[in-house]
Amino acid sequence: MLEVCIMGKSWLTTVVGVAGAVMNLVIAAIQAGAVTPRDIVLSVVLAALGLSSKTFNVTGK
Repeated sequence: MLEVCIMGKSWLTTVVGVAGAVMNLVIAAIQAGAVTPRDIVLSVVLAALGLSSKTFNVTGK
């Protein structure tokens, strides 16, 4: 059976990365009243780091 998992074994780091990205955009929108391209790029980088990171106690792939 083919199992598709979006977040993989390191789901915790994915959640933390995406939550950091969302919070970055929300804080920027509240403080400045608008979201700049710089804020969007920083949020994408945070989310990408979360997706590519590996949880310290997960073994294997």
